[in-house]
Amino acid sequence: MGRKSGFTDEDVFVWLADHLATAPGVTVQQVSKGTKVSVGSIYHRFGSMEDLLAEAWVWAHRKYRETVQVTL
Repeated sequence: MGRKSGFTDEDVFVWLADHLATAPGVTVQQVSKGTKVSVGSIYHRFGSMEDLLAEAWVWAHRKYRETVQVTL
């Protein structure tokens, strides 16, 4: 059995959303430095930068829909 992860997907997604709101691009190395999650852990969890961005987009869309549905 593996050890428990020290971060959640949401930790990474929140940092990524904040960063992309102010800068046009991002690298795995920047995500790693900003979140204090190793590059290897990011690749292990998400597979690639493209997969990370796709999962972050789906997460952001879900959060947006939850917010809109609550306010309607």
